Amino acid sequence: MTLNCICQSLARVHILLALSFTACGSSNKPPESANEIVPLDEKSDKNTEPSSSAGSHDPTPEVSRAMKAIEAKQFAETKELLTKSVAANSNDVLAHYYLGVACGGLGDDTGAAASFKRAIELDKKFAEAYVNLSALQLDLKDAAGAFATAEAGLKNVKNADLYLNRAIALEALGKKEESIAAYGAAVQNMPENLSLRVTYAQLLVASGKKDEALTQIRHVRESDDTKLLAIAAIVSRQLEAYADCVAILDRAISMKDIAALRVRRGMCREDLKDSAGAKTDYERAISMDAKFAPAHFYYGVMLQKAKEQKKACTELALAAELGGTQGIGPQAKKASTDLGCH
Repeated sequence: MTLNCICQSLARVHILLALSFTACGSSNKPPESANEIVPLDEKSDKNTEPSSSAGSHDPTPEVSRAMKAIEAKQFAETKELLTKSVAANSNDVLAHYYLGVACGGLGDDTGAAASFKRAIELDKKFAEAYVNLSALQLDLKDAAGAFATAEAGLKNVKNADLYLNRAIALEALGKKEESIAAYGAAVQNMPENLSLRVTYAQLLVASGKKDEALTQIRHVRESDDTKLLAIAAIVSRQLEAYADCVAILDRAISMKDIAALRVRRGMCREDLKDSAGAKTDYERAISMDAKFAPAHFYYGVMLQKAKEQKKACTELALAAELGGTQGIGPQAKKASTDLGCH
């Protein structure tokens, strides 16, 4: 018997990566809360070597009831039921595992960790227990513990999520080169995770490995996630791969035509010396959102380069006014002053 997709807030760390990107480098983070720890479906281990999972064990009637209670997010009832169950049978691996889930749902990090560890003691190949324990340790800022758990798990099972948790732990420990290699291993084991590829590319950029970074970014070009495509475009521009930047944004705009994406494509078109294309993008961005300060700013800078000072001053003044003291505002004000605008 298996338990598929008990909760929507699946606590696999890689799902959270897309929320944690910045323009430069990487800022991966573990789950926001131990409450996000939930059971995993054994199907999450596709393309990896066989391992044990929740579905590999036959649940007792008590565990079956607990699984249904977890599905209803009745964590307190589950904890009470399974505490009695493990007291009666300390070797019930599923009871310990789901007790960890219940404790996690209640914010009992100590209880969750102890239960996952006991499940691992009882079944060295229980992939989900390793994944959830290492995720919990990352959540608790115990990077050393998370690394140890992931390492121990990978000696027994080849699980994609464990490769990722190990990489995040190494990054948190400040082991830069080791973490880059670990992210590479995670990408190999999770090739369809495009968010992970972008994170890996950002790390490669920071290490000066530009060709490898561009290879990863090119895998992302067919993504259907416009936010991820925007980040990939930023990385492409950092790599001076301007044609790639434009191509990536072409796809993003075809799915969601918004001012911010138009401005970014305009910048990359300028880099390619495509002034006409850039002008079209900036003007289109302004027509779509007349209050979008970056559109006025970059258009103004472009006009300045074209020696159209009067128009440049108008755009830079608008950017400064709209931006105020935040974002592009101060930069626009300085550019306007340097240009001698009144």
